[in-house]
Amino acid sequence: MKLIKTGLKDKNKDDICINHLVGLKLSDGSYRRFLVQKKTVLRKVKNYLGFDGEYSRVAITGIVFVWNGFELFPCVDVNGIPDNEKMEIIGMAKFSKNGLLKGYINKEKIKEIKKENGKNEISQKASGN
Repeated sequence: MKLIKTGLKDKNKDDICINHLVGLKLSDGSYRRFLVQKKTVLRKVKNYLGFDGEYSRVAITGIVFVWNGFELFPCVDVNGIPDNEKMEIIGMAKFSKNGLLKGYINKEKIKEIKKENGKNEISQKASGN
């Protein structure tokens, strides 16, 4: 399986890729894990002044962080730092042949597989697909 970079970096300056699992410690001390996906999501957004209507329904294609069924875009804090730069890669999702999530590979195993198979490749056998 080829690693597909998202263009985003985690707090360690590592490239976040599609199907990575990332962790984020929130300001209240709680911890969340997210699955990184590229998706088109529907949102209701506030229109600019002068446009027809106050809101429009839009389709946005981009990198989302999936948590508890929610498809979330990275928020940016008051200092201009996006959530992804506070996250850490903790693993990579493994999927069955029919596309169902069946587990994950931890971060250390990802590094080992990259070393064996080349920087941007994870073999189908190693990933469990």
